[in-house]
Amino acid sequence: MFVSAHVRKIALGCLIWALAAASSADAAADRPLAPTATTEEEVRAAVVRYFEVWSNADMRAYRRSFHSSAVIHHRDARGRVRQMMLDAFIAGQRAAHASVPGMVEVPVSIEISHDAHAAQAKVHWRLVANEEVSCGEDHFQFVRVGANWKITSLLFYGSPCRAP
Repeated sequence: MFVSAHVRKIALGCLIWALAAASSADAAADRPLAPTATTEEEVRAAVVRYFEVWSNADMRAYRRSFHSSAVIHHRDARGRVRQMMLDAFIAGQRAAHASVPGMVEVPVSIEISHDAHAAQAKVHWRLVANEEVSCGEDHFQFVRVGANWKITSLLFYGSPCRAP
């Protein structure tokens, strides 16, 4: 079978390109992956920021912690679960700060699991309001939106206090 010199050059060029691409892919596979700790650090920072802005009663910044479609659930002491939409929840938090100024809530422990797109955080917190201490758990679902982590779901309830 007769193959023109031009076709052979094209075939040879394609072969060289394919080998170079494969070699480049092998080299990329040999390089260490970027550390996954950055995702956990980003989520941890989002959790810490959530508690800081809440304690500062900065409800605009607090609202920015959430995805626009976020849903919040509260489990009361009797085990009943109540769902709140985001705007109603933020309004309730604003009213709580207005009625009890100076409240401070801090994370005592933070457990995080994640992949590249979503994360979960379980946080044990301590709240000081009018010199009374209460504690509880927050269970967050986060989604990555651009460079930020936004809360899509929050379940919270009271629990016994733990030593810090």
